[in-house]
Amino acid sequence: MVTNTVMFWVGFLCWSSNPEIQPSVYFARFSRDDGLAHYTVRDVMQDRQGFIWVTTHSGLNRFDGSRFKLFDDPNQEFSKQRMTCLFEDDQSNLWVGTEGDGFWQISPNRDAFFPVIPVPGQSGHRENRIQRFCASDTPGRIWVGTLSGVLQCDRSTRSIVPSLADSLGDLKGVFAMLEDRGYLWIGHGVGLTRLRLADGQAKLWEIGTVRSILLDGNALWVACEKFGVLRLTDHWDEQLNDPKAQVQIPTLRINDMALDDRGFLWLGGSDGLMRLSEKGVDHFKNDPLDPNSLSYNNINEICIDKTGGVWAATWGGGLSLMDARSDRFSRLASLPHQTEVMSIKQDSRGDIWLGTWGRGLFIVSGDRYQIKARHPEFNTVLAFAEDDEGAMWLGTRGAGLVRYEHGQYTSQWFHQDHFARANLIHAVCYRDSKLFLGTSAGGFIVFDPHTKTWKTYAHHGDESGISDSDVWAIEPGPNETLWLATSSGLNQFDPQTETFVVYTHDANDPYSLPDNRINCLYRSLDGRLWLGTEGGGLACMVHESGTPSFKRYDKSAGMNSSVVESIIGSNDALWIGSDRGLSRLDLNTESIQHFHKEDGVQSQGYLSHVAAEIKGDIWMGGFSGVTIIHPKDADVDNPQPQVALFDLPKGFLASEKTSLPHQRLSYTFHFALQEYVHTRHHKLAYRLQGLDDQWTRAGQTQRSVTFSQLAPGNYRLTVQAVVGDREDMTSIEFAIRSPWWMTWWFRVLAVAFVIGLVWAAYMFRTTRLRRQHMLLEKMVEERTSDLAIANDQLLKASRTDFLTDLLNRRGFTEYAKQAFASAKRGLQDLSVAIVDLDHFKNVNDSYGHDAGDQVLVQVGKLLSHSLREGDMVARWGGEEFVILMPNTKLEGATTVSDKIRERLASHIFEIDRYQISITATIGVSEVDLDEGIEKALIAADLALYDGKQSGRNRVVHGAA
Repeated sequence: MVTNTVMFWVGFLCWSSNPEIQPSVYFARFSRDDGLAHYTVRDVMQDRQGFIWVTTHSGLNRFDGSRFKLFDDPNQEFSKQRMTCLFEDDQSNLWVGTEGDGFWQISPNRDAFFPVIPVPGQSGHRENRIQRFCASDTPGRIWVGTLSGVLQCDRSTRSIVPSLADSLGDLKGVFAMLEDRGYLWIGHGVGLTRLRLADGQAKLWEIGTVRSILLDGNALWVACEKFGVLRLTDHWDEQLNDPKAQVQIPTLRINDMALDDRGFLWLGGSDGLMRLSEKGVDHFKNDPLDPNSLSYNNINEICIDKTGGVWAATWGGGLSLMDARSDRFSRLASLPHQTEVMSIKQDSRGDIWLGTWGRGLFIVSGDRYQIKARHPEFNTVLAFAEDDEGAMWLGTRGAGLVRYEHGQYTSQWFHQDHFARANLIHAVCYRDSKLFLGTSAGGFIVFDPHTKTWKTYAHHGDESGISDSDVWAIEPGPNETLWLATSSGLNQFDPQTETFVVYTHDANDPYSLPDNRINCLYRSLDGRLWLGTEGGGLACMVHESGTPSFKRYDKSAGMNSSVVESIIGSNDALWIGSDRGLSRLDLNTESIQHFHKEDGVQSQGYLSHVAAEIKGDIWMGGFSGVTIIHPKDADVDNPQPQVALFDLPKGFLASEKTSLPHQRLSYTFHFALQEYVHTRHHKLAYRLQGLDDQWTRAGQTQRSVTFSQLAPGNYRLTVQAVVGDREDMTSIEFAIRSPWWMTWWFRVLAVAFVIGLVWAAYMFRTTRLRRQHMLLEKMVEERTSDLAIANDQLLKASRTDFLTDLLNRRGFTEYAKQAFASAKRGLQDLSVAIVDLDHFKNVNDSYGHDAGDQVLVQVGKLLSHSLREGDMVARWGGEEFVILMPNTKLEGATTVSDKIRERLASHIFEIDRYQISITATIGVSEVDLDEGIEKALIAADLALYDGKQSGRNRVVHGAA
């Protein structure tokens, strides 16, 4: 039975059966540039409070997720040590070993340091070089492994006490210890020793240096120099000398082992980091060309934190950190580095076709995932479709439509309007023995491969045909119809009637298409149509009351981007690729989960409609190759992170409400979210109830808050932290006592004293009032005069735009009324123009609102300088300006407006280090003296709208 168990583990703990599909992992690196004391890290651990502790050759560091703090004692003796190993006992004391000066005990509050030197006065002695700590079942004691043997320490007296391990003698260096069920297991320079604590009986297995021991239920893992890694069950003697117990791994030098919460074994040694699971062995090593790989291959220790982060302490490379759940995503190792994958398709034989940008076609074996064939002749392949005969049709850039079968290919060009716009093919769909093609600028093509004939449907400006000649995606619809994604809306094509039904965006209808530019389409198993748009996020077509409408999923619904490039379904979820990365929409709860580079996602940007389901996995193409999603693994929730308040001000008690005197002027609280993989995506906020009930968002690197001069009262500080769809919060309560002068008896005395003072003051005041009467009257006159001046200034400010110093809407309205009255009396011509800056939102988004404001100021000056004498310009609102032109008919106003438009279009606005160009659309109208200036403004605004719709950067006139 034992042999079968061992052979089961040996059978699955071998090299991966599919090495070309490798986990796509991301290692965060920490070095001296990040505050780490030294590049050589000897040990790493997480304490009960959730902090990461690191021993280096230059001291001890604590990491809170934001910064590394170098710990030292008040006498600076502790910080000078070369640290080796770490251990936290059941009372939260921290034990730290040194290279040659014994070890230290640090109190649970981390504010007291106590040195322990096994051989006093002999720095560098072998027993003063600490290698390992281990918990003891004997209350109040711990085991200490040194370079020469095993010691036992009394925690209360911090002294070395006699033990049964004293009889073991020199063990040539203790590297690992484990006490379990009455035995002390010791890994040392000779092998493995088992010490029975009841009577001191010891047994030695000489299997070479044992550097790590790990207990897994009833099994013991042993990393030794002779056999590598052994997994032992009940019969230790038989298995330690049985090579069949050896686990096949790529290296024999293993320094540390750890188990994660899913039962996977992690190994760190001289050749990098390894993970053993039922899928085989995953080997992670340093790649000098990849800054996201393991920082160094020589690993001293491994720590798996509470949220699934795997920490690797390296010899010379600092710290590396990765997510233990990195098997959720994989990459295709056989694909060349930085290949842009534009299309993915699995054929009926199981082979996978990958179309790339600029690198041609790759055919990947469906069983081994290795490159079976490569055809660079086509350069860029954008789409695939397989016909009933097993031939593959390729939509290419420049080569048109290509038929590929048995290594032979033929190209079909589509000539239109004397140039090959139709030969840039984005989408190919095979249905009913015909090919349906979506092209760039060449329209929608229905091609019969048997007769070599085709029919093109292009946009001709009317509403009867297709909405646009740019067709990006094609998806089969119900009743033999096809859905077409274009640059100007969604089209449903009926091949029988050759008609199109078009759905477009309506700014006044929240249930219309969210954006006219559609990048991708996907029809889920329940028949619903999903759309990815260029600026409106994700949308789903729903049929309520028989009328199609669109349900939107934008940033307000949890999307991280408004640009959706690809969609594909898996189980009860949708996988969504955008320009910001990868997201998962749960179709039951409609919750959205985002995955980032730290999760092992291969690419942070995905390409249009590039997704396929292959053997239950999701393949999505992007700028950095293929991200392979394993839905079952990806659906597993990460452990809940915890937010912590630490390094509390002196006098605070974390476990109960603290009462504090009033004398202290300020209080500083430190906080952190103890999730270390996704620190760039942490969102923290805090509030101090009793001072303010509103939440305050913490900055990206802010991990502390200071409150000054708090009034007496009760307070509750709460810190909330969010990472992805997980959140946590913690609170601490305290009260500030009132000073003696705020007690009730002092207030009674103070009131009586104040009453007496008021009576005396009243009598004194009465005698002075008469003498001050005349002086007050004079002051009132002066104040009245000042008030009149201030009112004039306020009146001017109410009519002037504070940013451009032009008249604002109110000022313009008043001025225009006067100008209209004057024109009507004199029967003079009068025209108005409304100037609107094109795409001004892009200026704010690209350069910031400060740059946008400076552009508005300079536009106002340019308009003022461009007008004739007697004309007037005002800021109408936002990026709109209005111009009043007396004695000017419509033709003259149009000429003036066109000169302004040309001057704006040719002007370069130099804002800080940026050079910004901008255009404007201008609506012009002549005032009808019988109807009023408001009618002319409405006509100019309608003309402006027409100019926007017809392409912007133009002058359009309208009738009042």
